[in-house]
Amino acid sequence: MDSDSSSATGTNKYVPEYRRTNFKNKNKFSAEELRKRRENQQVELRKNKREEVLAKRRNMAALTESTNDGATNDFMHSADNDGLQDILPGIIQKMLSNDLSEQLNGSIALRQLLSKEDNPPIRQVLDSGILPRLIEFIGPNQPDQLQHEASWAITNLCSGSSEDTARVVNANILPPMVQLIDSNNIDVKEQAIWCISNIAGDSPEHRDMCVKMGVIAKLLDCFELNKTSLTKTCIWTLSNMCRGKSARHNWPIISSALPAISKLIYSMDADILGDALWTLSYISDGDDTVIETVLKYNVASRLVQLLNHSFTQVQTPALRTVGNLLTGSDMFTQTLLAARVLEPLANLLSSQKEHLRKEACWCFSNILAGTLQQAKEVISIGIVPKLLEIIETDTDRVKKEALWCICNACAAGNLDPEIIRYLVANGVIKTFCEQLTSMDVKNILLVLDSIEQILKIGEADKEAHQLVLNEYASLFEQFGGADTIFNLQSHESSEVYQKAFNIVDKYFSDEDEAEALLNDENGNVPNQFSYNANNINTQNFQF
Repeated sequence: MDSDSSSATGTNKYVPEYRRTNFKNKNKFSAEELRKRRENQQVELRKNKREEVLAKRRNMAALTESTNDGATNDFMHSADNDGLQDILPGIIQKMLSNDLSEQLNGSIALRQLLSKEDNPPIRQVLDSGILPRLIEFIGPNQPDQLQHEASWAITNLCSGSSEDTARVVNANILPPMVQLIDSNNIDVKEQAIWCISNIAGDSPEHRDMCVKMGVIAKLLDCFELNKTSLTKTCIWTLSNMCRGKSARHNWPIISSALPAISKLIYSMDADILGDALWTLSYISDGDDTVIETVLKYNVASRLVQLLNHSFTQVQTPALRTVGNLLTGSDMFTQTLLAARVLEPLANLLSSQKEHLRKEACWCFSNILAGTLQQAKEVISIGIVPKLLEIIETDTDRVKKEALWCICNACAAGNLDPEIIRYLVANGVIKTFCEQLTSMDVKNILLVLDSIEQILKIGEADKEAHQLVLNEYASLFEQFGGADTIFNLQSHESSEVYQKAFNIVDKYFSDEDEAEALLNDENGNVPNQFSYNANNINTQNFQF
């Protein structure tokens, strides 16, 4: 998938590099670090999109269907048994005939040939030189059936490689195919749209060509016909038109589709609903101006509702769209919170689908990077134990997202130490100690930042309660984290070394000496704050 770069627009939530530069971190972490991290993640998200939604589709045909000429089936029988070289010349000969019946039967045979399930002979057909004749057949004043068969064959030619599609586009296929959308014949109209969708799904350049030729306005007109099959093809085509750069470069045109999309996300047809949501996810993948425009169509409540949908093909784009909206300003985040997004997101943390767990964590990390009150709302629903469990047991891809959630919660703890105390009571120190052995330098740096925040609160508690030791520093020693941090001073990364050095110098350099001097004859430390996680209510935390 394609990507481009956009400038920051006042918010700093972490988002793809092609959208904005920073994660909304309230200066809690390095903006450059977070930007790079989000850029890398976007590559993975784009790969997921390719897996979830096919940009091209081939229109498959039953090879046993009847035709006007029994010889057509003879052609197909020969194709199965004697090879393409024996039948393609005969098909072309029929198509080049001046007899309409011969033209039609030849077009049907070619379309059937290109509809074979395995290895359709796209390249061979293009090399045969028959494409100009197909383009003639979709021209004005041609019979509907001939237009339909020819456009169907061209559609399947465009379902191949980018090189194959480029050959078709370079033959100037778009003007007559776009004009064919205006046909009064529904089948012809739908087939033309399908062909254009394959072209638009091939590359950003082809997509922009389709947008500039007015395809989106024609698609919106087709929605008004209320034909289910046509609507399915149109909304899938619209999703291809809105991918990647097109939504940014052609925003005035793309945004004109929002009224129709805001209605289609209420469709009871899972295919229409899924493609409508993918379209909305592509459109919403923008800056605050884009997100504000999307939210004006009152889609938040419906998106939240669809997070609970029984079909993954619906949940996935709904979650992606919610995630995009949460990368906007705190005000937009509040709109999602008002729509009660937290509970369905929390449920997705236990999904059997890895990508749903991963992106649910992504959503939570963005909310936790919002205002203090928004961070508190997330923590108060009791997901911290689940997030810590994910960090310990899930796949690396999901672990990283959950780790960001916890680290953003720690950052919020700078403004309210009670958050840090709650995280510690739930076992975050043990989790962080384990994460310090990661091979990922970015993860280590992120965890070290959070550890420093925890130790800072521990130091403040020590002074407030007139304690001898920093209780949280003692816990890091107990779980082996202090030794690990000490060893990180020899890490090959200068950033890791510097952070580890600063932590050791400030919080661990004299700890052993102080403890030795203050231990009484029974080995007890006087005036030490008593830590017992079992005595703290960690399920229904209220600030």
